[in-house]
Amino acid sequence: MTIAFTILPVRNPTEHTEATAHLRVLMDAIDADARADEIAAQAQLIEVYERAHFAIPIPDAITAIVFRMEQEGLDRVDLAKVLNVERGRVSELLNGKRQFTVAMLRALYHQWHIPAEALLGRPVARRPRSVGRAR
Repeated sequence: MTIAFTILPVRNPTEHTEATAHLRVLMDAIDADARADEIAAQAQLIEVYERAHFAIPIPDAITAIVFRMEQEGLDRVDLAKVLNVERGRVSELLNGKRQFTVAMLRALYHQWHIPAEALLGRPVARRPRSVGRAR
């Protein structure tokens, strides 16, 4: 038995809403297993639209590190151990006063499993140094 496909295009918010509703109907249907290809095709169209219009930005390294620390209940002492630095250096790194080395980023990737995209994605802005006092 051949099942006819009904795939809805996804080019704007209205079509996104319609395609998402259609996908829910397909997935809840009694014959969902037989419609696996149709479900996959509709899901792919929705995913392409969502990646273009609802993209989640990759965080900078410091945001990713702090997030992982919060997730795992880790503190700056734990971070200092992973980075093989003193605790004072951790503050400088997290405040953007010092840059992470490649070895530090590699250690965070391997030991804390922070995605490389987050560690290497956007550069962390350094805080401006005061040049001198105004007279």
